[in-house]
This record gives sequence, C-alpha cells and structure tokens, in this order.
Amino acid sequence: GLGIPAEPLFRSKVINIENKKSDKEQTINVSLKGKDLEDKAKSMINKDELYSKQTRLELEKAYDEYKKGIDGSEKRLASIVEKARMEKVTNILSQGYIQGYKQLFAKNKFMPSKEVTRAEIATMLSSLVIDDYKGTTKVIGEQKWYSNSMNIMIELGYIKADKKDLYSPTKPLTRGELTYIVARLANLPLGDDNFKDVDKTHEYAKYISACKKAGIVSGYGDKTFRPDNAITRAETVTIINRAFKLKDKTSVVSYSDVNEKHWAYKEIMKASK
Repeated sequence: GLGIPAEPLFRSKVINIENKKSDKEQTINVSLKGKDLEDKAKSMINKDELYSKQTRLELEKAYDEYKKGIDGSEKRLASIVEKARMEKVTNILSQGYIQGYKQLFAKNKFMPSKEVTRAEIATMLSSLVIDDYKGTTKVIGEQKWYSNSMNIMIELGYIKADKKDLYSPTKPLTRGELTYIVARLANLPLGDDNFKDVDKTHEYAKYISACKKAGIVSGYGDKTFRPDNAITRAETVTIINRAFKLKDKTSVVSYSDVNEKHWAYKEIMKASK
C-alpha cells in the first residue's frame, strides 16, 4: 500500500548505494504517440476501476476512433489518456499516501517538521506510476522496504542521481527535488518566472517555476524558495495535495503532535491513510 512504514524502534545504518544515472529520464509535458499511446490506452481500458464510468467511455470511444484512423483521433486519444492518468493519480492519492509513526507504548505521531528522505517519497508515490515500470532498473539491489519503490522512480526518471552518481535512499529530499517530481507527475508546463533565490541555472529552476505558476508553491515571507533545503513532511503533503487538488476528508486521523491549530492540519488530514 501507499504510505511509509511505522518507525522502527532501532534503525539500522544504510549506506549510500553507488550506481549510474538513469538514461530513461522522460521529458515533461510530452504526449504519447503511435504504439506507445495505443499500448497505454489499451492497458487503461482494462483497468476501469481506476477511472469514472464517463472517463472509461470516453477512452473507449477515442481508442475506437484511433484504430479506425479518423482524422485528429490520435490527438484526442492522447488527451483522454492524460485525463484518465490524472484521474487515477488523484483517486489513489485521495485514499491516503502517508501515515504516522507508531512506537511501542507511544501515541501515533505525524512529526510534521521531520525531513522526508528520498526513499520515503519514492514509497509514497511509486504506486502512481508503477504501470509504466518495465522492471529493467535494479540499481537498489538490497531487499530494503524501499528497494522496489526506489527502482520504479529511478527508472522513470522521477528520482535522479547526484553529482557523485549516488541515489542515496536515506538522504533528505530537497524542496527543489519535490517540485521536480510533482511538476512531472502533474505534467505541468515549464516556466521561467521564479523566486529571487532560484537562479535560472539551478537544476530544478523550470520545475520550481512550473509549480509557482500553478499556485502549488508560494515560497516564504521573504520571497525566497530555498530550493536546496530539506523538505519537511508537512510541506511535502501540502505541495502534493495542492498539485492534485485533493479534497477534505470527513474522517480524520488522530496524531498526538498535530492539532487543528497547526498550519498544515487540513493538508495532513487529507494525505493521511
């Protein structure tokens, strides 16, 4: 399932894993075409539980028109495939994608200010893209709780290696890295308008700008974004929720360290399993 596992009483030391950078990084905002589009549409039609009845009917009609070679049908099919993909992503996230930390003889905690690691974000979000995973990337070979999720996100280009060619699962995720993941998942158009501390040469500048333009991130009071700072759990769920417009839940989870006065309370409730 989605979410990250309960905090173990004792953490084992995890070393950085050396590996080469993925050569399969996808370009943002590009529609599928030809056989790739056809295969994607067929796989979606066979998984109707992930989409509304209306979307499934639109998908079947568009696919039928495409197979008949009707003018403009490829573009229409690509548009419906993207609509269905976004609907699936939102439906999965709406079920909850993060959980608290439960320790022996202790109450459930969310730890909103705790940093999110690369392994944790992979575990939270890999189910959204698992259908596109071919299983050819096995750079994270150890049987850790995050191994499969990391391999999925690496193969599909959502998690990059650093300048030393390391994926470092236990390394904190930066604010810039999260905008990169979210902008690609939401297929946002890239931009150039940015925060005052985000130079145009920054690796994630265009993705930060995309999220800014979409109203997903607003930065700090001093008009900075601080792209290289580690991102917290509260900030992470807020950004993801905004990107996919998750709605409030009628049922809420009880955390001993988060109450209604916390700035991210509603967002934490939306994201909780």
